[in-house]
Amino acid sequence: MANPIDVVNKLVQIGKTLRDVAELVKDAETKNLIADLNLALADLKMQLAEIQEEKLELNKRIKTLEAAHDIRAKLQVENDVYWFKETPPTGRAFGPYCPGCFDGSEKLVLLKEAQHHLEKVQGKYACPICKQHFGSLYKR
Repeated sequence: MANPIDVVNKLVQIGKTLRDVAELVKDAETKNLIADLNLALADLKMQLAEIQEEKLELNKRIKTLEAAHDIRAKLQVENDVYWFKETPPTGRAFGPYCPGCFDGSEKLVLLKEAQHHLEKVQGKYACPICKQHFGSLYKR
């Protein structure tokens, strides 16, 4: 299947050839029709470029969603936070990860352990991004 942009470029070339022929014929009506054809082809070319750009963006979004889905399938909740069930992806720790950041924006944010004296009140883990605390001994 030919690339739509290549097809439009070929049509533009044909339009230019027709314009040259109309110049020789000195037919004003033919010249106007060819000018209209060239304008329509230019519009079509712009629309195709926009469609291709949109397609690229959609493909990028699909890959992002697929990656998030793959990661979600590998996570489990334990003590109110996410942990990888199996070997985590390269460069990632087993956990714990912030459920608020992952559920809200699909970002894996590694939690930090809370200071020992605050653990009972605020929770065992603190998120450096959303500032939430997790794993409290006391449910609020």
